[in-house]
Amino acid sequence: MYKLALIVLLFPAMLFAEEFLAPLKKNQKINLISKDTYYEILILKDGLDTITEVGKDYIVVEDALKAKEIRIPIYRIKNITKINP
Repeated sequence: MYKLALIVLLFPAMLFAEEFLAPLKKNQKINLISKDTYYEILILKDGLDTITEVGKDYIVVEDALKAKEIRIPIYRIKNITKINP
């Protein structure tokens, strides 16, 4: 009974996560802006950072120097903005 209730409660959140991350693709160039407790993502043609993985509820971003990868859960992403040239 409790498992079913948990699934029913989490299902809408899982659908929201996939829809929220839908604009992001593997190998896409972005600018990742780090704030105090969250990130903002700007999708740019000539962005500095690269998305290396898009999961159901997280993304992995490689920095411009290819020195580190950052795994970011969806609850730490405030917004995703696409800027057309």
